[in-house]
Amino acid sequence: MKLIKIDRFRSICFEQGSAPDRRTVRSWIDGGIVPGMVINGHAYVDLEKWEALSLTQGQQEISDLILKVIG
Repeated sequence: MKLIKIDRFRSICFEQGSAPDRRTVRSWIDGGIVPGMVINGHAYVDLEKWEALSLTQGQQEISDLILKVIG
């Protein structure tokens, strides 16, 4: 498990200017859309699980999940 801060996740996984808000990513973690955990009030993304999810399900399925949640 490799936990990273939300800001790092945003910079790695999204182009500059297109990253979702930190609160949005936190809500995705809370809702199970993005794998991660909250430790002592701070949210972290499990980058290894996210990458595995991206590879196995494909970006379109992830996009569909996100749109369903924020829809």
